[in-house]
Amino acid sequence: MLRHLDGVEALQNTPGLWMMPPMFWTRNKTLLAITVLAMLTLVPLMPVSVTAGLLLLAYLPGRIALRFLDAEHHWSMAGRVVLSVSVSLATVPFFLNPIWHVTNNGLHLLGFTWLVLVLLTLVRGNPRSGTFEASENAAGGDADDGTDGLSLSGQSASIGQPAFFEHAVSWKVAGFLVAFMSCAIVLMYWPTELFGYPVAAHNHDFIKHFALLDSMQHRPLPFGNPFYAVGSDKPVYYYHFFYLIPATVRAWAGYGISIEMVFAIAGTLVALSTCGLTYAITKRLSGGETCAWLAVALITVVGGFDFIVFVPQMYRMSRPLVVLDAWTWHPYVIHDLLFQMTWSPQNISGLMTMLVGVYFLSYKPHWRGWFILGPILGATILGASVWVALGALPALGVWAVLRRKHLVATIGIGVLMAIVSLPTLVQYMDSGGRSERGLTIQWPEVAPHEVLGKLVGPGIIANFLDLPMQFIVDFGAKALFLPLVAAAFWKKAWRDPGLKFLFVAAVLALLANRIVRSELRHNDFGQKIVMITTVFTAIMAGCAVARQPGRRCWWNPLGWTSACADTHPKSSLFIALCLFAGLPRGFYEAPVGAVRRYASEFLELKLKNHPTISREDMDGDEEARTFMRYQLPEDAVIQPDIAFNRAYLGQVTRKQLGVMDPEDDVGVFMPSEPEAYLQAVDDMANALWFDPDAGRTHATLKRYKVTHVFLGWRELLAWKHLEKYDDDRYFEDVFRRGRIRVMKVK
Repeated sequence: MLRHLDGVEALQNTPGLWMMPPMFWTRNKTLLAITVLAMLTLVPLMPVSVTAGLLLLAYLPGRIALRFLDAEHHWSMAGRVVLSVSVSLATVPFFLNPIWHVTNNGLHLLGFTWLVLVLLTLVRGNPRSGTFEASENAAGGDADDGTDGLSLSGQSASIGQPAFFEHAVSWKVAGFLVAFMSCAIVLMYWPTELFGYPVAAHNHDFIKHFALLDSMQHRPLPFGNPFYAVGSDKPVYYYHFFYLIPATVRAWAGYGISIEMVFAIAGTLVALSTCGLTYAITKRLSGGETCAWLAVALITVVGGFDFIVFVPQMYRMSRPLVVLDAWTWHPYVIHDLLFQMTWSPQNISGLMTMLVGVYFLSYKPHWRGWFILGPILGATILGASVWVALGALPALGVWAVLRRKHLVATIGIGVLMAIVSLPTLVQYMDSGGRSERGLTIQWPEVAPHEVLGKLVGPGIIANFLDLPMQFIVDFGAKALFLPLVAAAFWKKAWRDPGLKFLFVAAVLALLANRIVRSELRHNDFGQKIVMITTVFTAIMAGCAVARQPGRRCWWNPLGWTSACADTHPKSSLFIALCLFAGLPRGFYEAPVGAVRRYASEFLELKLKNHPTISREDMDGDEEARTFMRYQLPEDAVIQPDIAFNRAYLGQVTRKQLGVMDPEDDVGVFMPSEPEAYLQAVDDMANALWFDPDAGRTHATLKRYKVTHVFLGWRELLAWKHLEKYDDDRYFEDVFRRGRIRVMKVK
């Protein structure tokens, strides 16, 4: 016993062990966590592997980075979790991108990730010294402007760690938000089967999302083509950074988790991180969590006033509609952020990365570490969403000119952004050169909703004349609350380097939304770039309520009251009415969008009054899809009708499709030889729709590597000369129920 005590005393007196600085122990704990999580990803239990993978990619890197950024003191634990996840999602894709262009092997990806995290843990330095030296203004705003910038909840950063959630009710609201966003996003895509039949996600964007993640399962980047069998091994390009984390998690889990589920999890994390950053930025600006929660509500459950215009239109069309923004034509649509979070999280990840930059730019505008962090964030924004990048990166130049200081340093950071983003830019240029459609300032005829625009005809002038009306309808409470925001908040936002950058980007994005559009049917440029404006208006509109909560009740759990209630007694009622008018976005569109995927296609046919399609045909169609998913070989190539409304069969069957028409999301996969592809579309359309000869149809199918033909209910409506498929010299039934058939091409 005495010998043991002597040993302990000797250890305690040993310099270099017990006298090691605390960083030594923190560093070793981090290294241990990295190694343990890496080992857990190899456990052949999908929940364990996926959870470990998400922690390794979507939490731990950000937790390490907070030490680089000197941001561990910013908030209490809840805030640190939000920042850790957000920074991880904004930076990890930058490091995964090069290795994914080499291999999609799970073990190789794991080894690379482990090595990078270990090196980052070992080399991290003091953020206030050496290469990572902060400016004299590391904790606050722009010292050169003569202001104190933004503080943490109105306090100095040196006074402890401000509570992210100050009241118990905030934890309840946060729990509701997590549950609501998780259900709104996950139920759009998962479960993948119902009553034994495969169920497709009805939002057309998922045709593309699924195809991209499925390609990453079978090959490294760049993507293959799931809609053109002859060119399936030829490279196609898309902004892919969002998909890198879910694809890596799937590779580590042995592809035991479905694409739908891992995509929904990644989308939920990005959406919640966007909400968390919006909350943190607004709380710092306003000094109150009531304001912060209002800003979060305005990008989630509270949308625009679309419902007021939407209901009469639905009545005129005599059929139910789901997306509230359907009240206007596609080129003029401005979607709310909740819609974007559920439909296109890859673009939200670009916006979230931009908000990470805004957040840290407010604290460390002169930090020399921006020469490292800036290019990483810039490359991630461009790699995640080209549309957000078209708003954020030009705004960075305008912001630098407006500040009139450290211009050379900002230019240097911009040059580094361009250098590290060059491979992505080259891919975008290659992809853009394959299509004749791009961006244009030409606008179609005046939309029905335009009033003043009808006086001048279609074009940019007409767009701006009717912009105030559409801004109020689409932005709703976010637009109407802006006049209620005190001038002091606007000045404070303009003086803060991060919010000034977001302010400039928001204005440029709104102008670009009315000037430029995509030539595709869905104006992706306009509806995506304006997300920057949406989140900025939500942050500022959040300051319209008092920082201190008023009387709470069941319909006002956070005690929202107008900040100008003393001078305008009716303003609190006005705020309540505006919020109520925007609730259909969260409590009509979100649940209906999730539920509609379970509605039978037979209901769709009944609504469209198709007299030639029976319930037996619909049942056979569902059984055929199940057969193709589970009974056909993995390397089967299926040819349904070439129209876009059959492209979702790639998702349902998990199989390569032969030739599909390059409309909407299929157009993303335009091959490097577009002329040959378009000729293949014409050949296949003629063979399926018009050619009565079985031999010629068979030759066309073989030429484009089709192994099986699907004759479902849509094909019964579109194809002619169906008797040619009875020729057993060329076709053999492998599934048949009534008129529904799956045929092998001999």
